[in-house]
Amino acid sequence: MNSIEQSPYLQVLGGLDLKNHDHLQYKNLYILAFIAISKQIDRDDLSNVFYGAATNRRSSLRGCINKINSQGILQTNNNVLSLTSLIDCDLYALEQALDYGAHQKVRELYRNPNNKLLYGKVIPKKSSSDLELWLEDVNKALLERVYQSRITLLADLINQSQQGEKQNEQEQYELRLVAKESIELFPFEIDPFAAHQELYLEAAINLYSHLLQIDNALAALLQNKVREDSDLELKLSTQDSAPHKQADVQIVGAIEESKIAHFKGRKQEALKLANFLQSDAKLMQVLGRAGIGKTSFVTKFIRDIPTNKNRKTGAEQGQITPSYHAILFANLDANSPAVIPELLFRVLDEPQLSRVKSYWDSEDFPLSYKWERLFSESLKDLGILFILDNFESFLSKNSISHPDLASFLKIFLNSSHQSKLIITSRYELISDELVRQPTLGTSLRLSKLSIHDSTELLIDRDDTQGRFKKASQEQLLEVVKRCHGIPKIYDVLLLKLKKEPLTNIEMMLNSSSIEEVLAAPAKVMLDQLSTDDLEILETLAVFSEAVPLEVILFMNDQTETDSAIAKLNNLVNSAALIMNEQQYLSLHPLDRDYLVNHSLPTQSNKLERLHIKAAKFYQSQFKDKSLWQEPTDLSPQLKAFDHLYNAGQINPAHFDAAAEVLSGIEFGYLLSWGKSQDLLEKRQSLIGKLTDPMLIGQNFNSLGVAATNLRHFELSRNYLNLSIYHYRKLGTAVANRMSFHSIGNLAIVHTNLGNLDKAIKLYKYNIDFTEKLEHSVDPIEIEIYESLAVDFTLIADAYVEAEDYQQALNYYQKAQAVFTKVARERFPHFYTVCHLGLAKVHLSNQDLSKAKELAILANRIARDSKEHGLAIESLCLKAKIECMSNNYQLALDLFNTALSLSSKIGEVNLEIDTYAVMYKSFKEQESYQQIAQYSLEKGVSLAEQIKNEQQRALFFEN
Repeated sequence: MNSIEQSPYLQVLGGLDLKNHDHLQYKNLYILAFIAISKQIDRDDLSNVFYGAATNRRSSLRGCINKINSQGILQTNNNVLSLTSLIDCDLYALEQALDYGAHQKVRELYRNPNNKLLYGKVIPKKSSSDLELWLEDVNKALLERVYQSRITLLADLINQSQQGEKQNEQEQYELRLVAKESIELFPFEIDPFAAHQELYLEAAINLYSHLLQIDNALAALLQNKVREDSDLELKLSTQDSAPHKQADVQIVGAIEESKIAHFKGRKQEALKLANFLQSDAKLMQVLGRAGIGKTSFVTKFIRDIPTNKNRKTGAEQGQITPSYHAILFANLDANSPAVIPELLFRVLDEPQLSRVKSYWDSEDFPLSYKWERLFSESLKDLGILFILDNFESFLSKNSISHPDLASFLKIFLNSSHQSKLIITSRYELISDELVRQPTLGTSLRLSKLSIHDSTELLIDRDDTQGRFKKASQEQLLEVVKRCHGIPKIYDVLLLKLKKEPLTNIEMMLNSSSIEEVLAAPAKVMLDQLSTDDLEILETLAVFSEAVPLEVILFMNDQTETDSAIAKLNNLVNSAALIMNEQQYLSLHPLDRDYLVNHSLPTQSNKLERLHIKAAKFYQSQFKDKSLWQEPTDLSPQLKAFDHLYNAGQINPAHFDAAAEVLSGIEFGYLLSWGKSQDLLEKRQSLIGKLTDPMLIGQNFNSLGVAATNLRHFELSRNYLNLSIYHYRKLGTAVANRMSFHSIGNLAIVHTNLGNLDKAIKLYKYNIDFTEKLEHSVDPIEIEIYESLAVDFTLIADAYVEAEDYQQALNYYQKAQAVFTKVARERFPHFYTVCHLGLAKVHLSNQDLSKAKELAILANRIARDSKEHGLAIESLCLKAKIECMSNNYQLALDLFNTALSLSSKIGEVNLEIDTYAVMYKSFKEQESYQQIAQYSLEKGVSLAEQIKNEQQRALFFEN
């Protein structure tokens, strides 16, 4: 009850200033907030987010926008929406302050850490996943920025206090207040127990170092907070022992500074690398596909490492990472392993170098002896951080192919010394030493940059006449989406735009040349694979989602599971395959696109054969109808359809098979589970592609049923007339039987359109013909005769709509008489409808007791046969009966159950119907006026959103 009585609201800091617009529904508010945060957004993008499930997304959005526009809230320009100056949004102002580095303004706008930056009481059902992800991303990004802004402000105030004259009382108070606010804001959205402990620790130490310079008592407050929130401990120090900046570390080897000029993100990965430097492990592998930013990441990290020639540890200095005598950086893509000792000799002093040269230049000693002696003598207490970039240049099947490099690594891992080794590689290194002693090494795999970091990187690096800086948020998001967060692709696009001053972002996105840019990293990856490995990836390319191991084994005719798993492990280790938490496997989107669009089409019929094989796998997973419990039980059929349809795009002969896969699942199941729109779209995709006349008629009949369920009655009438035409044109006994189903469905449409005389004539036509088959021995005619119960039920429904309750009762009773066990099993939907119709007739005759009994029976039958739509209708009818018996609280509980079920299956039409019955049931009851008003507003709003005037009118009928 509370969930209905409370009005939906949206809080955006101080909130959208809507003092004169209280009538706006929750979805309007979300749309306004979405536009406010996006600054401006294209209508099509907005409709995709909020009306993704609507038949006509733009029309659905248009009604909502028109209502908002009537209050002068929005302004439009070239199909782009933005807020007018009449609407104030604190969150928009906050983003502007953050963008301009106005930290005092940020503080004015956001002082209370208990407020969510963006919070919605109600989330629109049809776009809940999109909205929830958007809310989460916006909150996380803004909260982190607010926290960093407050720390920056604190650092600035501390710096001013140290450089200026003695602070007055007010200034001291403000400094301490900012410090306290920083403690309250910490740790924004970091959960120290959710694999983010490194990030939590970094934020804690950063703030802790500032607090030590103000007051140890404030530092102790943070210390207590960290102890309460996590299992971490911050050591309270005096101000004199606060961390201090050290001299730059000596770096030998060529490092490209351009790679880190506009570095973004990778905070958690950097902390993992920092932890490696404090650990006992000797080797860290930084792995990732070509262009993911491995070199940039390591380069940025080593530039930030402090040094201490006295070798004091980072823990003693209060730092996150220990320091090193020198950092040695070698690019193995451009150099042989011989470059490693050459660079190393540069950091040794003259006496050390003389001793080393005495044996290193001698040909009498093997290389392994030279490395062993070097580490045991000169490097025993001299910490060197070795960075070997592009290590894959000397890897073959995960093992080192160059003997000199193998010798270096073996001695490095088995010697006692203070040095560390970081390698970057596309493929994982597997050595005997690491297999025997896995604690010697660790690894991290770089994934794609986040959307936020990607867009910031594009803007920061933009020297292409500001084209990325001037681009809309939607264009930036489209670039990021197409490039999948790979920094190297951004570099290529930036260079491309620099060379093409007349090309804008929109032209680039529509150009075929961008496909070549996107294909390049995929080609680099795939060219490294063997024929067998490439075969595995090609079979995976036909799947748009991650699949379990059994699918891959089936597709590749693998029987030796161990050897197959070994191959797949190697592919995962080399980043050719992606494995999720459920251990399902998939391709990187760029690799998949390249294989499907460039590689497989060059191989005769291979893509077609792979889709057919994938369809066969899913067909082997079909469940018996008696085991269907929820829509996911139908996933194998729907996936089989998708693969057969894709095969049909190559060879049209497969479209008929795709249609047959759908035929067994749609009636009473997809429709009852709120999948009408999905069914309609799949069936529409088959129009004009089928060759079997029976399948053509069946396809149009299915389209008619789906359109009816979506309340698109005119569209449904057209489809059903086409179905009857194709069945009659065929003229066979089976086709004639099927045409009767289409005629019955057409009569339902006419009933809904108010053409009751036409509907009754169609029903009587079917009944007259069917009754003549009572004594037939023909199996097809016997099956037709069993459907007589359906015809009696449907004509009775039409008489209910015509308010001829006596005729309705007669036909319902006839239907009950011929609803044999076989008929009930074949037509459970209509068996429920029959009892529901009887309940309505008895309700119209004021026999509440009998009506209630039949409504309960109808609900039980509907639930048993998983007819969710009818279950909702019977719940509403029972609630209406309870209202007529003055049991309003029980009625409200029943309505809430119906709303919950309609929301679960995603049927907006049923939700609107429920609100309509609620409104009419409660509008005359003074104590339930608030619920009646809420039902009216909610139902009308939903009807307007889906542009259904017929359902909107339900609320204003007498």
